Order: sequence, then C-alpha cells, then structure tokens
Amino acid sequence: MIKVQIGDSYAFAWDRIAIRFGTGDTDMGRLSQVAKVAENEHHGAILEYEPYEPDFINGGKPTLCFTDGEARALLEALAAHFGGTGPAKAARDDLQHERGRVDKLTEALIYVATTKT
Repeated sequence: MIKVQIGDSYAFAWDRIAIRFGTGDTDMGRLSQVAKVAENEHHGAILEYEPYEPDFINGGKPTLCFTDGEARALLEALAAHFGGTGPAKAARDDLQHERGRVDKLTEALIYVATTKT
C-alpha cells in the first residue's frame, strides 16, 4: 500500500512542506520503503524506492519539498483531477445553488405577472 507523510519543518526550512511517499505494512502502520526522485532518460524523472529512514520529521530526506504556494497549486490540481473540493468546484456548486433560487423566483414572478386577479 502506498502511504504519504507530510511535514512542515524539514531541515529548518520553515517555509517549505516536505512530502515523502512510501510503501508500508498496513498491519503494522509503518513504512518499509520510501520513494526518491531519480532521473530517467525516457520519462524525465521517476520515483525509486529505497529502505525506510524512520526519522523523517527530524532529518530524514523527503521525496519532494514545496513552498506553500506550490503545495496549494498541487492540491488544487489534484482535487480538480479527482473531482474533489477545490476552489473551482466550490464556486461552481455555489453558482448552481444560486441558479436554482433564481429559477424559482423567476417562475413565481411569471406566475404573478400572467395570473389575472
């Protein structure tokens, strides 16, 4: 099973978010291997797995390291890809809800305007 660890205090770089991918034993709840980014002639870069370093937060090497802005952009792109709750989806949901309210109001106004008293 693929697992992900996230820390925000990697190597005294407080403005960065450290992410480490790994494979783990689901029964024990710990990682057995961690991924590192390796250059690849055909794909640019790939993840390769190596033995687990248990001290991730206090100095173990992350797979990837991002600034807050980069991490948020990745979050939004992944949420959009997987149909999650990114800002674009939230805005679209709000607009759809408001559209329903406007449609009801329009129907009521048309009914009042066309009904003879």
